Amino acid sequence: MLRLMLRNGLYAELEHKAEGSDEEYTFKVFIGYDYMMGVHSVVNLSSLQDELFQLAIYLED
Repeated sequence: MLRLMLRNGLYAELEHKAEGSDEEYTFKVFIGYDYMMGVHSVVNLSSLQDELFQLAIYLED
């Protein structure tokens, strides 16, 4: 499945929603265009921005 996702042959998302939560999801992982892997979370990761940048992981708001 991951091979197909990386080759744009399949699109899928892994999502988690906390029971009783009003949020659409609390955690989501997906493979995007050009081998980009996205991780969305309701947790604020701003305090980790410098450490993530050193690992070539970019944080978007």
